[in-house]
Amino acid sequence: MIAIVSHDAGGADLLSSWVAANPGNFCFVLAGPAVDVFRRRLGDIDIIPLELAIAQAESLICSTSWGSDLEWTAIGLANSTGMRTVAVVDHWVNYQERFVRSPVLHLPDEIWVADPTALRIAAEAFPGLIIVEIENLALAEFVAKVRELSPVDRAKAGEYRALFLGENLSANAASTFGDPHHFGYDELSSFRHFIGWLQQAGLENPTVRLRPHPSETVAKYLDVLGQVGSERSRFHVSGTSLAEDVAWSDGVFGISSMAMVNALAAGRTVYCCIPDPSIESPLPFDSIIRLSGP
Repeated sequence: MIAIVSHDAGGADLLSSWVAANPGNFCFVLAGPAVDVFRRRLGDIDIIPLELAIAQAESLICSTSWGSDLEWTAIGLANSTGMRTVAVVDHWVNYQERFVRSPVLHLPDEIWVADPTALRIAAEAFPGLIIVEIENLALAEFVAKVRELSPVDRAKAGEYRALFLGENLSANAASTFGDPHHFGYDELSSFRHFIGWLQQAGLENPTVRLRPHPSETVAKYLDVLGQVGSERSRFHVSGTSLAEDVAWSDGVFGISSMAMVNALAAGRTVYCCIPDPSIESPLPFDSIIRLSGP
């Protein structure tokens, strides 16, 4: 039996798509956004406690998270039993930090990534580990869904539809580095930068859909609108799936979210909203446009 352990949405999406394509004898330890991600793809699966999964499994495959210790704890417990461990990394930044809860490092036996760039980064970060590139089935599924959902009249004359992707950067930075401003920017400074650009871009009738990260609420973004004097009526909060949001949009704006890469693959124009031009984008994709200052 293989124990599948996951918390955050991005890693859960990649891992659940792999499980769906590789039927086997699995048990599931899920929490946070991963619960809905796995059940949406695999149906009403049973979720069991971590200790029970480790006791009955022969190997472990987990995703990685910033905001949760679930996978880190799972790797540590599995390593203590001599069980083979695999971690799926769904991004391109902070690889070491995913496996550390200071000062304790829990490394798996093997790391799986989903593209050649991540393969190179992981090999440099962990020269002693086995690094494997797997097919990104979740991304292919997402692109097909966006194409299916995209209306024929998506780019209406006189209307620009912008999707802003929230990220809980300040909380993650505080948890990992002890400083919410560790990166030199956060989600709110990036959102203000986006609004400043929007106010000066000369777009006719722009409409913005706000999509907060699953670990945050939209309230802090709405508070910023009042502070900068932006028209609240032009902003609304997403109530649909990411695929539906991207299909609705003309442009996608964010910071370093995996969802930006998904939108790029689906054919949308994607912008990075980090305010300071001297700070490089964490996403290694030249086709992501750096948002200019207002």
